Amino acid sequence: MNGRNKQYSLAWCVFLLALPLPALPFYWMLGRSRLGGYIERRESLNEETDDLLQEVGRELEPYRCSRPAFSYAESLTSLVPTVKNKVELYDHGEAAFEAIIDAVGEAREYILAQFYVIRDDQAGQTFLRRLKEAARGGVRVYLYVDPLESQVSDEDTQDLQDSGVRMAWHSPGQSGSDPIQGNFRNHRKLVVVDGKLALLGGMNVGDNYLSRESQTSPWNDLFLRLQGPAVLNAQLGFFRDYYFFTGDRPELNWQAAKIEDGEAAVAVFPTDPGNIWDSCGLAYVEAIGQAKSRILLASPYFLPDEKALAALQNALLRGVEVVVLRPHKTLVRTADLAAWHYVEQLLPHGVKFFRQPEGVMHKKVMLVDDDLSLIGSANFDYRSFHLNHELFLWIDCQTVNQRLEKILTEEMERFQPLSEEDLSGRNLSERLLTEAASLLVPLL
Repeated sequence: MNGRNKQYSLAWCVFLLALPLPALPFYWMLGRSRLGGYIERRESLNEETDDLLQEVGRELEPYRCSRPAFSYAESLTSLVPTVKNKVELYDHGEAAFEAIIDAVGEAREYILAQFYVIRDDQAGQTFLRRLKEAARGGVRVYLYVDPLESQVSDEDTQDLQDSGVRMAWHSPGQSGSDPIQGNFRNHRKLVVVDGKLALLGGMNVGDNYLSRESQTSPWNDLFLRLQGPAVLNAQLGFFRDYYFFTGDRPELNWQAAKIEDGEAAVAVFPTDPGNIWDSCGLAYVEAIGQAKSRILLASPYFLPDEKALAALQNALLRGVEVVVLRPHKTLVRTADLAAWHYVEQLLPHGVKFFRQPEGVMHKKVMLVDDDLSLIGSANFDYRSFHLNHELFLWIDCQTVNQRLEKILTEEMERFQPLSEEDLSGRNLSERLLTEAASLLVPLL
C-alpha cells in the first residue's frame, strides 16, 4: 500500500514469502516505511524555507546559465543553474583528503560537513580533530552524519560537542515515518566553507578511501573542488537537511562568490526520496537522452531501474557508443550477482563493459559526448535513484570534460573488457542466482 513503487513492493513480497524468518527483521528496519509522512514533512520544510530558496534564486540570477540543456535541471530542482564556476577534479584519495583538510583549515566563519561514512581510523580521527580545532578557534562547525555506516563513537560525539561542533544525525524515523527506519540513507558527501568553497563527490572519510588498507587497495574514486555561485545551491541542500532534522536555521553566507576565471556551467542536484519526482534517476535519464555520440559511465553498482535501462537502450538505438566501467566485485555479493542480469541484457546489443581487475572502483561519474559531466555521490542503481539522499553536479566545462575523459579512457585501457564468452561461460547455478538476485534489486 505504501511502497515507493510496484517494483519495490514486489521485491519485498518475494523476499518475505521466500525467506520469511530472515526477511522480517530487515522488513521492520527497511521496508515498512510510511513514505507519505516523510513526503508531507519534506513538503512542509520546503514551504518553511521557500523564502530562502527565493533569496538564493535572486542572488544567482546574474549568473544564470542560459544553455537549453540546463533549463531541465532548474525545472527538476528549482535551483538556478549557474555559470562562472571553477571546478577541480581529484582522482586520488590522498589528494582529495588533503584538499578537504586544507579547506577546513581555511575556514573563517563556518564549516558544513556531511558524510555517509566517517570511519574510526587514522583518516577519520584526523578529520574529526581538525573540525574540533576549527570549532575551538571560533569557527562555527556543523556536522551531519548518517549513523548507518559511520563509526563516530559516543566518546567522539561528546568530545565534538564539547568543542563546540553542532551535530545532527540523519534519522528518518523522526520525520513522520517509522521509528526504526534505515532505508532513506543520507549518502551525500559534502564540505562547504564560508559559502565560498565546496568539496563533494563519491569519497567518504576513512583510510580505505585513501588506499591505505591492503584488502581494498587501490581505491578508485573521484572528488571535486567547487568555487563560484553554484556553491550556494550545494549549501542550500545541506541547510535543508540540517534544518529538517534539528529545527535549527544556521546563519550562513548567501552572497555568491565571484570567480574571475570561472569557466564551468554547473547545475546542482540535491535529491532525496521526498521529491515529488524521482529526481536522481530522471537527471541520469535526461543526461543520457542528450547523448549524440558517446556515453562513458562509471559506477560501483550497476542496477538501473526500468527508466534508466530504457534510456541506455534508446541511446544504443540512436547509434550512441555506451561504455560502462565497474569493479570486478563489490562488498555486496547479491548486488554483484544482480548486475549480471543487466549485463546480459545490454552487452550482446553493443554496450561495452570494463571491470577494474583489483581493488575497489567507487567513483560515480558519467561523461556525455564531450559536453556534459555528471559527478557526485549517486550510483547508477535503484537505491540512489529512489531511496537515498544524493548530491551530484551536471558540469559543462571543456577543461573538466577533457580531464574526466582522460581519467576514464586511461581506466578503460587498464580494466578488463567483458565479452559474450564471459556470459556464455557462466554455469546454470550462477544464472539462476543472478535472476533470483535481480528480483531483489530495489532492496539492495
